[in-house]
Amino acid sequence: MKQTSDVEVGYVSEAIKVLKENSERNPEHAYSLKVLGDAYYASKLPFDALEAYKGALLLAEQHAPSHIAYFRQQLERLQKAMNVSKQNLNSLLVKFL
Repeated sequence: MKQTSDVEVGYVSEAIKVLKENSERNPEHAYSLKVLGDAYYASKLPFDALEAYKGALLLAEQHAPSHIAYFRQQLERLQKAMNVSKQNLNSLLVKFL
């Protein structure tokens, strides 16, 4: 199993900061939220990742319907990683809306 160094953690922390700022400046850009979710996921922050992925999915539903399936896949990947049922994941999603 690969160990994460402090340097790698620092890079991800800095990336999260930049990605948060980017998603605030570009609130209708779903991919920014997706990448932010990936950074949270890499940092072992699944609930933050969940919130970012859900935001990306909501934006896709409004502005880019062709990307809905992709963002749903991200949520399903997170569901498996968090080891929660779809019903529990749906209740978590409602909590973050």
